[in-house]
Amino acid sequence: MKRNETGTGRFYFLLYDMKNAVRKNWLKMVVVVLPVCFVICAGVHRETSFLRENGTISSQAGFWNYMADAYTGLEEYFPTSGLQFEIPAIWLLLTLYVPFIAANYAYHEMHNDMGLQVLIRMKKRTGWIIGKVAYCLTCVLLFHVIVWLGIFLFSIIENDSLSSSKEIYSAVLGLNMAYLPSQSYIYFSLTALPMIMSLFLTVSQMILSLILKPVWAYLFIVVYVIASVYFRVPFLIADYTMILRNQCVMFQGIDSAWGLFTLLTLVIIEIVMGIFIFQKKDLLKKEEEEVYGNKC
Repeated sequence: MKRNETGTGRFYFLLYDMKNAVRKNWLKMVVVVLPVCFVICAGVHRETSFLRENGTISSQAGFWNYMADAYTGLEEYFPTSGLQFEIPAIWLLLTLYVPFIAANYAYHEMHNDMGLQVLIRMKKRTGWIIGKVAYCLTCVLLFHVIVWLGIFLFSIIENDSLSSSKEIYSAVLGLNMAYLPSQSYIYFSLTALPMIMSLFLTVSQMILSLILKPVWAYLFIVVYVIASVYFRVPFLIADYTMILRNQCVMFQGIDSAWGLFTLLTLVIIEIVMGIFIFQKKDLLKKEEEEVYGNKC
Protein backbone atom coordinates (compact mmCIF):
# COMPACT_ATOMS: atom_id res chain seq x y z
CA MET A 1 0.00 0.00 0.00
CA LYS A 2 2.78 2.42 0.95
CA ARG A 3 4.57 1.62 -2.28
CA ASN A 4 1.46 2.52 -4.31
CA GLU A 5 0.94 5.73 -2.31
CA THR A 6 4.55 6.71 -2.87
CA GLY A 7 4.26 6.03 -6.59
CA THR A 8 1.01 8.00 -6.78
CA GLY A 9 2.64 10.89 -4.92
CA ARG A 10 5.60 10.99 -7.30
CA PHE A 11 3.27 10.98 -10.28
CA TYR A 12 1.26 13.82 -8.72
CA PHE A 13 4.37 15.96 -8.26
CA LEU A 14 5.51 15.14 -11.79
CA LEU A 15 2.18 16.46 -13.08
CA TYR A 16 2.58 19.45 -10.78
CA ASP A 17 5.82 20.44 -12.52
CA MET A 18 4.40 19.84 -15.99
CA LYS A 19 1.29 21.91 -15.23
CA ASN A 20 3.49 24.68 -13.86
CA ALA A 21 5.45 24.70 -17.12
CA VAL A 22 2.28 25.43 -19.07
CA ARG A 23 0.63 27.73 -16.53
CA LYS A 24 3.67 29.93 -15.96
CA ASN A 25 4.95 30.15 -19.52
CA TRP A 26 2.27 29.78 -22.19
CA LEU A 27 1.42 33.48 -22.34
CA LYS A 28 5.09 34.52 -22.34
CA MET A 29 5.73 32.23 -25.27
CA VAL A 30 2.66 33.23 -27.26
CA VAL A 31 3.31 36.98 -26.88
CA VAL A 32 6.93 36.67 -28.01
CA VAL A 33 7.01 33.66 -30.34
CA LEU A 34 3.97 34.28 -32.54
CA PRO A 35 5.10 37.78 -33.67
CA VAL A 36 8.60 36.41 -34.35
CA CYS A 37 7.13 33.60 -36.47
CA PHE A 38 5.10 36.11 -38.47
CA VAL A 39 8.20 38.26 -39.05
CA ILE A 40 10.15 35.21 -40.27
CA CYS A 41 7.36 34.11 -42.61
CA ALA A 42 6.68 37.63 -43.90
CA GLY A 43 10.31 38.01 -44.98
CA VAL A 44 10.29 34.77 -46.97
CA HIS A 45 6.84 35.49 -48.41
CA ARG A 46 7.88 38.98 -49.54
CA GLU A 47 11.09 37.79 -51.19
CA THR A 48 9.35 34.84 -52.83
CA SER A 49 6.63 37.07 -54.24
CA PHE A 50 9.23 39.45 -55.67
CA LEU A 51 11.16 36.62 -57.35
CA ARG A 52 7.95 35.15 -58.79
CA GLU A 53 6.94 38.51 -60.24
CA ASN A 54 10.35 38.79 -61.91
CA GLY A 55 10.08 35.28 -63.29
CA THR A 56 13.14 34.08 -61.37
CA ILE A 57 11.17 31.29 -59.74
CA SER A 58 7.79 29.73 -60.35
CA SER A 59 7.13 28.04 -57.02
CA GLN A 60 5.19 29.28 -54.02
CA ALA A 61 6.67 29.19 -50.52
CA GLY A 62 5.27 26.58 -48.17
CA PHE A 63 5.16 25.73 -44.49
CA TRP A 64 8.47 23.85 -44.52
CA ASN A 65 10.22 26.65 -46.41
CA TYR A 66 9.24 28.98 -43.57
CA MET A 67 10.43 26.42 -41.04
CA ALA A 68 13.78 26.15 -42.81
CA ASP A 69 14.20 29.92 -42.83
CA ALA A 70 13.65 30.04 -39.07
CA TYR A 71 16.71 27.83 -38.56
CA THR A 72 18.81 29.08 -41.48
CA GLY A 73 21.28 30.97 -39.31
CA LEU A 74 24.52 32.17 -40.88
CA GLU A 75 27.28 30.53 -42.86
CA GLU A 76 30.41 29.43 -41.04
CA TYR A 77 32.50 32.36 -39.80
CA PHE A 78 36.25 32.43 -40.43
CA PRO A 79 38.17 35.11 -38.45
CA THR A 80 40.93 35.10 -41.08
CA SER A 81 38.48 36.09 -43.83
CA GLY A 82 38.36 39.70 -42.63
CA LEU A 83 34.56 39.75 -42.72
CA GLN A 84 32.63 41.21 -39.80
CA PHE A 85 31.14 38.70 -37.39
CA GLU A 86 27.34 38.85 -37.40
CA ILE A 87 24.98 37.52 -34.77
CA PRO A 88 22.06 35.41 -36.11
CA ALA A 89 19.38 37.16 -34.04
CA ILE A 90 16.37 35.04 -35.02
CA TRP A 91 18.22 31.76 -34.61
CA LEU A 92 19.56 32.89 -31.22
CA LEU A 93 16.08 33.80 -30.03
CA LEU A 94 14.68 30.42 -31.07
CA THR A 95 17.64 28.69 -29.41
CA LEU A 96 17.90 30.65 -26.15
CA TYR A 97 14.31 31.56 -25.32
CA VAL A 98 13.33 28.25 -23.71
CA PRO A 99 16.37 28.18 -21.36
CA PHE A 100 15.53 31.79 -20.48
CA ILE A 101 11.91 30.91 -19.67
CA ALA A 102 12.95 27.94 -17.51
CA ALA A 103 15.94 29.73 -15.97
CA ASN A 104 14.95 30.07 -12.31
CA TYR A 105 12.25 27.43 -11.80
CA ALA A 106 14.39 24.72 -10.17
CA TYR A 107 16.29 27.26 -8.07
CA HIS A 108 13.05 28.93 -6.96
CA GLU A 109 11.43 25.61 -6.06
CA MET A 110 14.49 24.64 -4.04
CA HIS A 111 14.53 27.92 -2.06
CA ASN A 112 10.89 28.57 -1.20
CA ASP A 113 8.78 26.96 1.49
CA MET A 114 6.38 25.24 -0.90
CA GLY A 115 9.23 23.78 -2.94
CA LEU A 116 10.99 22.48 0.17
CA GLN A 117 7.75 20.88 1.37
CA VAL A 118 7.42 19.12 -1.99
CA LEU A 119 11.02 17.94 -1.76
CA ILE A 120 10.49 16.60 1.75
CA ARG A 121 7.27 14.78 0.83
CA MET A 122 8.91 13.14 -2.19
CA LYS A 123 11.31 11.29 0.15
CA LYS A 124 13.84 10.71 -2.64
CA ARG A 125 15.64 13.54 -4.41
CA THR A 126 15.75 11.64 -7.70
CA GLY A 127 12.03 12.19 -8.16
CA TRP A 128 12.47 15.93 -7.60
CA ILE A 129 15.11 16.15 -10.36
CA ILE A 130 12.98 14.09 -12.74
CA GLY A 131 10.12 16.50 -12.09
CA LYS A 132 12.30 19.45 -13.07
CA VAL A 133 13.40 17.61 -16.23
CA ALA A 134 9.70 17.08 -17.00
CA TYR A 135 9.22 20.83 -16.51
CA CYS A 136 12.02 21.51 -19.03
CA LEU A 137 10.61 18.97 -21.50
CA THR A 138 7.13 20.50 -21.25
CA CYS A 139 8.54 23.99 -21.85
CA VAL A 140 10.41 22.71 -24.93
CA LEU A 141 7.34 20.97 -26.36
CA LEU A 142 5.12 24.00 -25.69
CA PHE A 143 7.61 26.37 -27.30
CA HIS A 144 8.05 24.37 -30.50
CA VAL A 145 4.32 23.68 -30.86
CA ILE A 146 3.73 27.45 -30.68
CA VAL A 147 6.46 28.00 -33.33
CA TRP A 148 4.82 25.44 -35.61
CA LEU A 149 1.39 26.92 -34.93
CA GLY A 150 2.58 30.46 -35.73
CA ILE A 151 4.09 29.39 -39.05
CA PHE A 152 1.03 27.27 -39.84
CA LEU A 153 -1.32 30.22 -39.18
CA PHE A 154 0.71 32.46 -41.47
CA SER A 155 0.56 29.82 -44.21
CA ILE A 156 -3.22 29.63 -43.83
CA ILE A 157 -3.69 33.42 -43.78
CA GLU A 158 -1.58 33.91 -46.92
CA ASN A 159 -3.08 30.84 -48.58
CA ASP A 160 0.41 29.40 -49.00
CA SER A 161 1.21 25.77 -49.55
CA LEU A 162 1.54 23.55 -46.49
CA SER A 163 4.30 21.57 -48.21
CA SER A 164 7.51 23.09 -49.56
CA SER A 165 9.46 23.85 -52.71
CA LYS A 166 13.08 22.86 -53.29
CA GLU A 167 13.28 25.83 -55.63
CA ILE A 168 12.56 28.12 -52.66
CA TYR A 169 15.15 26.37 -50.55
CA SER A 170 17.77 27.22 -53.15
CA ALA A 171 16.68 30.69 -54.35
CA VAL A 172 15.57 32.28 -51.09
CA LEU A 173 17.44 30.41 -48.38
CA GLY A 174 20.64 29.81 -50.31
CA LEU A 175 20.72 26.08 -49.69
CA ASN A 176 22.62 23.89 -52.09
CA MET A 177 20.19 21.83 -54.18
CA ALA A 178 22.77 19.07 -54.45
CA TYR A 179 22.39 18.31 -50.73
CA LEU A 180 18.60 18.36 -50.49
CA PRO A 181 17.23 14.83 -50.03
CA SER A 182 13.66 13.64 -49.52
CA GLN A 183 11.11 15.64 -47.58
CA SER A 184 11.11 13.13 -44.71
CA TYR A 185 14.74 13.97 -43.88
CA ILE A 186 13.95 17.68 -44.02
CA TYR A 187 10.98 17.20 -41.67
CA PHE A 188 13.25 15.33 -39.28
CA SER A 189 15.96 18.00 -39.36
CA LEU A 190 13.53 20.86 -38.77
CA THR A 191 11.53 19.29 -35.94
CA ALA A 192 13.40 16.63 -33.98
CA LEU A 193 16.84 18.26 -33.93
CA PRO A 194 15.75 21.74 -32.74
CA MET A 195 13.57 20.16 -30.04
CA ILE A 196 16.31 17.93 -28.68
CA MET A 197 18.81 20.81 -28.86
CA SER A 198 16.38 22.95 -26.85
CA LEU A 199 16.02 20.15 -24.30
CA PHE A 200 19.80 19.74 -24.06
CA LEU A 201 20.36 23.46 -23.41
CA THR A 202 17.40 23.83 -21.04
CA VAL A 203 18.31 20.83 -18.90
CA SER A 204 21.93 22.01 -18.89
CA GLN A 205 20.81 25.39 -17.60
CA MET A 206 18.63 23.73 -14.96
CA ILE A 207 21.47 21.53 -13.72
CA LEU A 208 23.85 24.50 -13.59
CA SER A 209 21.31 26.47 -11.54
CA LEU A 210 21.71 23.84 -8.81
CA ILE A 211 25.34 24.92 -8.50
CA LEU A 212 25.26 28.57 -9.56
CA LYS A 213 22.70 31.34 -9.36
CA PRO A 214 20.17 31.12 -12.24
CA VAL A 215 21.50 34.32 -13.83
CA TRP A 216 25.03 32.89 -13.99
CA ALA A 217 23.77 29.54 -15.23
CA TYR A 218 21.84 31.23 -18.05
CA LEU A 219 24.81 33.46 -18.86
CA PHE A 220 26.93 30.32 -19.23
CA ILE A 221 24.40 28.89 -21.71
CA VAL A 222 24.36 32.16 -23.67
CA VAL A 223 28.16 32.21 -23.88
CA TYR A 224 28.18 28.54 -24.91
CA VAL A 225 25.69 29.13 -27.72
CA ILE A 226 27.44 32.26 -29.03
CA ALA A 227 30.79 30.47 -28.83
CA SER A 228 29.26 27.68 -30.92
CA VAL A 229 28.42 30.27 -33.55
CA TYR A 230 31.90 31.83 -33.50
CA PHE A 231 34.16 28.78 -33.08
CA ARG A 232 34.02 25.46 -34.92
CA VAL A 233 35.02 23.13 -32.08
CA PRO A 234 33.60 19.59 -31.68
CA PHE A 235 32.19 20.14 -28.17
CA LEU A 236 30.50 23.41 -29.18
CA ILE A 237 27.46 21.85 -30.81
CA ALA A 238 24.74 24.46 -30.29
CA ASP A 239 24.95 25.54 -33.95
CA TYR A 240 24.10 22.05 -35.16
CA THR A 241 20.59 23.26 -35.98
CA MET A 242 21.93 26.10 -38.13
CA ILE A 243 21.10 24.92 -41.63
CA LEU A 244 23.44 27.14 -43.65
CA ARG A 245 26.37 25.61 -41.77
CA ASN A 246 25.23 22.05 -41.64
CA GLN A 247 23.15 21.43 -44.73
CA CYS A 248 25.61 18.73 -45.80
CA VAL A 249 25.17 17.08 -42.38
CA MET A 250 21.63 17.90 -41.28
CA PHE A 251 20.04 16.98 -44.57
CA GLN A 252 21.53 13.51 -44.68
CA GLY A 253 19.39 11.03 -42.80
CA ILE A 254 22.13 8.89 -41.28
CA ASP A 255 24.13 11.85 -39.99
CA SER A 256 21.02 13.59 -38.66
CA ALA A 257 19.96 10.44 -36.85
CA TRP A 258 23.45 10.15 -35.37
CA GLY A 259 23.28 13.79 -34.27
CA LEU A 260 19.93 13.15 -32.59
CA PHE A 261 21.35 10.09 -30.84
CA THR A 262 24.32 12.17 -29.63
CA LEU A 263 22.09 14.88 -28.22
CA LEU A 264 19.81 12.37 -26.48
CA THR A 265 22.87 10.70 -24.97
CA LEU A 266 24.11 14.06 -23.67
CA VAL A 267 20.69 14.78 -22.15
CA ILE A 268 20.75 11.44 -20.31
CA ILE A 269 24.31 12.06 -19.09
CA GLU A 270 23.48 15.52 -17.75
CA ILE A 271 20.36 14.20 -15.99
CA VAL A 272 22.46 11.55 -14.26
CA MET A 273 25.02 14.22 -13.33
CA GLY A 274 22.22 16.43 -12.01
CA ILE A 275 20.90 13.62 -9.82
CA PHE A 276 24.39 12.97 -8.45
CA ILE A 277 25.00 16.67 -7.74
CA PHE A 278 21.63 17.13 -6.06
CA GLN A 279 22.05 14.00 -3.95
CA LYS A 280 25.26 15.51 -2.53
CA LYS A 281 23.82 18.99 -2.01
CA ASP A 282 23.34 20.07 1.62
CA LEU A 283 20.05 21.94 1.42
CA LEU A 284 19.77 22.71 5.13
CA LYS A 285 23.27 24.18 5.24
CA LYS A 286 22.49 26.26 2.18
CA GLU A 287 19.30 27.57 3.77
CA GLU A 288 21.13 28.48 6.99
CA GLU A 289 23.81 30.35 5.07
CA GLU A 290 21.20 32.37 3.18
CA VAL A 291 19.16 33.15 6.32
CA TYR A 292 22.15 34.27 8.38
CA GLY A 293 23.64 36.04 5.40
CA ASN A 294 20.48 38.09 4.94
CA LYS A 295 20.40 38.99 8.65
CA CYS A 296 23.95 40.23 8.48
